Amino acid sequence: MAYAALCLVVLGILWSYTAGMLRYRSTIALPRGEDETEEEWYQRRAGEAAQEEEIMAVFMNLKPRYWYFEVINLLRRFVLIGLLVMFDTSVKVHVFLSMVIMLLFASLIFLLEPYIAKSINRSHFFFLLALVMMLSQFVMIARTDDSDRDPQAVALEG
Repeated sequence: MAYAALCLVVLGILWSYTAGMLRYRSTIALPRGEDETEEEWYQRRAGEAAQEEEIMAVFMNLKPRYWYFEVINLLRRFVLIGLLVMFDTSVKVHVFLSMVIMLLFASLIFLLEPYIAKSINRSHFFFLLALVMMLSQFVMIARTDDSDRDPQAVALEG
């Protein structure tokens, strides 16, 4: 019952966030003018969004065509913090799945470059890679004697 309530809360937050973004989509994801540079496009959006103060902080760092990327980021956080904890998995499996999710998200950031500033894209990408490297160190130094091996980790290793 608690899992169902948790899912309803999280899905409700994601739904309300998405609904709010769709409501302001005309301001967030302005169509680009034919002879407009990307910088002019961002500045025009910032000028029009100045009237909508509640959305500026969330979306002004994103390129207009990637207005939905904040929902993807929320889904990533939900999976890392909530979904993986809900299932009875070992620590090694949880760490491994977390690394996979972070690598997928880092790949999305590298390929799409959803943020206006290149420095934000780079910092997100390298921060996620640093986390993956840190977690991989945990996996490598974890005890491997057969007395405390859990069956899920053994199945994952093959």
